Amino acid sequence: FLLACFLAAAAATLIAVLLPYADPLGLLGPCPLRAWTGIPCPTCHGTQALRGLIAGDWRSAFAANPLAALLLLLLPAGGLLALLALPFASRLPRPRRVRARNLLLPLVGLLAANWLYLLLSRR
Repeated sequence: FLLACFLAAAAATLIAVLLPYADPLGLLGPCPLRAWTGIPCPTCHGTQALRGLIAGDWRSAFAANPLAALLLLLLPAGGLLALLALPFASRLPRPRRVRARNLLLPLVGLLAANWLYLLLSRR
């Protein structure tokens, strides 16, 4: 399980880092919601946040999209933690099952707060 977590985090991090610079299909064009309505979607400016993190400019990364910047920082950290925990996997306690509904409200709240930030900051 830990190895799978590490590999998934490593692959997602690699894709996240390379995709904005090598977008052969043009998938990272303008946001459709913003193009049609002028309203940014909750993930708008995620690419700018990634570029800010890569450049070491944390302020611009978190100003562009705070939730995307946080997730982009946590993803490789979680993968590294899983890799470091691999030698101790047999001695680690099994995680408790968490019901999806217990995570839904906090996740929706974070997404709504991030979207509100993007709406109010006129990004």
